[in-house]
Amino acid sequence: MSLIKSTLIAAVAAMALSSGAAMAKAKNPAAPAKPRSEASLACSKQADEQKLTGKPRKSFRTACLKKAKTAAAPAKPAVTAPAVKAPAAPAKKS
Repeated sequence: MSLIKSTLIAAVAAMALSSGAAMAKAKNPAAPAKPRSEASLACSKQADEQKLTGKPRKSFRTACLKKAKTAAAPAKPAVTAPAVKAPAAPAKKS
C-alpha cells in the first residue's frame, strides 16, 4: 500500500512541477515591453528617493504623472463670449 501512495505522490509532484514550467513558458518573453516615458521614469526616481512602496508609491506616481501631463499639455485658448449680441426678437402683440 505504501508503494502505491509513494508512486502516486511522486506522479502528482512531477505533474505539478512540469505544469509550472509549462505555464512559465506560456508567457511571451519575446514581446517587447512598452517603453516608459521620461515623466514615468522621473516620477519613479522621485518615489525611490522618498523610499515609497506599495499603495503610497502608486498614489504618488499617479499624482506625479497627472501633474506632468497637465504641465506638458498646451494651454487651451480661453472661450470668450461674442463681442456683439444678436438683437432680441420683437415681442408679439396680441
